[in-house]
Amino acid sequence: MNDNEFNAAIKLLDDPDVAEIVEQQIVSQGTKIIGRLREVSQKNYVQKNSDVVIKMDKIIDQIYFSHIIDRLKGWVGNSSNLLEGAWLVSQVNYPKIDFKYIESQMSTVYDAVVGEYCKNYSPLERIRVMNYVFYKKLKFHSNNSEMYSPCSSLINKVFEYKQGNTVTMAILYGLMLQKVGLPVYCVNMPKNFLLAYTAEECGHPEEVIFYINPYNKGMVLSRKEIDFFLKLQKIKPSDEYIKPCNNITTIQRLVCGLKFAYSCNEDIGNFKRMEEVEKVFPQQLAQGIEWN
Repeated sequence: MNDNEFNAAIKLLDDPDVAEIVEQQIVSQGTKIIGRLREVSQKNYVQKNSDVVIKMDKIIDQIYFSHIIDRLKGWVGNSSNLLEGAWLVSQVNYPKIDFKYIESQMSTVYDAVVGEYCKNYSPLERIRVMNYVFYKKLKFHSNNSEMYSPCSSLINKVFEYKQGNTVTMAILYGLMLQKVGLPVYCVNMPKNFLLAYTAEECGHPEEVIFYINPYNKGMVLSRKEIDFFLKLQKIKPSDEYIKPCNNITTIQRLVCGLKFAYSCNEDIGNFKRMEEVEKVFPQQLAQGIEWN
């Protein structure tokens, strides 16, 4: 879109008969047009033309959201980086947060493990050490006072406030353990979200030695305790709830929790956006299950 076309498009936004079509055309230009839209916004802000400023901000917001949806679709096609998936979800609300910032925050977590971990420890001893690092040394904790705060699902805010929900705590704690080579993977447990410590080191990757609850200070749980929890919640046992899940399912649960938080806070706009984000995933979470 050249300058003449751009200026004409901006003027046509005042025409209610074509404004929606023109807006879509501008959005289709992608992030490369954001700089020019900001120039228009700044000019009209100085001139105190608030209507134009609001229109420009709305279009910029739509462009960012469309861009993030495209990035998420790309991530689903190659979902090896769990931290990146969590970052992309947070970008829906914080599009200017750079992944390098998230990586630097995660590096701080990794650095804290140095000098504390020993390969000769037993699996349970390893978890005790990691609990000390994560909860005592780094001071991460569960957000019990505001359980349905959207910030608990946004990875940049989890780093900022050092508190999260069941999913974000499991993501960070799990990545920390995986960094030192521990065979720990996320488990898609309804009304919770756990980690499974597998017997991968013994040549049995499908066998779970024990479970870890990062939301409850890294508490170790047995299969018997998991079965009891499911029975207590009147949830029919399924392999889906007790075996490791993939990164896509983990990010789906993150989105599910974020959508639920927006619903609890009556934030209809962001709730609808999370509905759009959910459509990115090839398969939806099982219906009829209270995940949160």
